[in-house]
Amino acid sequence: MKDSWNPILESGPYKNGFFTQVPGYTPGNCIILENTATGEAVLADGRIPASVIRKGKYDRMIRMDTRDRALKLQFSVPAAEENYRYEIDMRVRVKMVDPLAAYKSAVADIAQEIEDALFPTVKTVAGDYGILKPSRDMDEEMVRTCAARHGEDIEGISYEVSALVSSPDKDGMAYRKRYHDAELEKNAKIQEMNAKHTIEQTKLMHAKELSTSVDAVSSILAQVVEGTMSVQQAQENIHATQQHQIAEGLGNISDLVDVMTKMKNANLWSDDEIKALVRGRMDASFDIKGIEASGGGRNVPDDGDFEEDDQAI
Repeated sequence: MKDSWNPILESGPYKNGFFTQVPGYTPGNCIILENTATGEAVLADGRIPASVIRKGKYDRMIRMDTRDRALKLQFSVPAAEENYRYEIDMRVRVKMVDPLAAYKSAVADIAQEIEDALFPTVKTVAGDYGILKPSRDMDEEMVRTCAARHGEDIEGISYEVSALVSSPDKDGMAYRKRYHDAELEKNAKIQEMNAKHTIEQTKLMHAKELSTSVDAVSSILAQVVEGTMSVQQAQENIHATQQHQIAEGLGNISDLVDVMTKMKNANLWSDDEIKALVRGRMDASFDIKGIEASGGGRNVPDDGDFEEDDQAI
């Protein structure tokens, strides 16, 4: 709720005469004497002589509040989108610099008077900011713009803006929420598409690695069939090839687990496909005990057979 401030604390008849005494006052307020017939007024600040009061025929005494005030003002102004508005709470520091001038200005509510004086400035600044822009940027500009004003619009009063907080109205908040929700959904879809692309690239990479592994093993087996490599050498070479490809391709086990988890969460790999991959990796870790080749239907001899042949020769 916004503040209001009428600095007149009390007003009533003043008995003036030959033995007139200067009215007393306390800190934080002052006394003004007025001649209701002529409208002339004077500040009874303790320095005014009684003779001046008698001569002025003052017949009304007004006690005024002269304390510094911090007033809360409120504004409702259109945003750049005219269908929405900004609700603004503003704090101003107010000083009574000339009580007599303030009284003669006949302002009943100082807070409302300041609000009316600042309204054009507040409206102009708010009109440059859309509901989707950060409100703090507008707040800072509004404080800077209003800081140049020091109460020149109200006689006897000085004021300056000390703080300001703004927010969209109810409809503006709903519009901002719809926009942000749409942006979140858009970003989520983009992330999902990127994740699927990454997974597809990962699948292609591993398929390529598998093909390379098969080609390497086939080449080694061909050398065994041709008799240019022993079975033991083939076993050692296949094992070394597999270890090298595992180190370069999948890296450590956590990488493989991470890939399988992403595939499963994206519904791109089933449980059966993951099990098959795991079994394939497990099988690849065992040494080959025997190798068969389709060469006239005969089995490739093991190391013992080669030794027997050598002895026969």
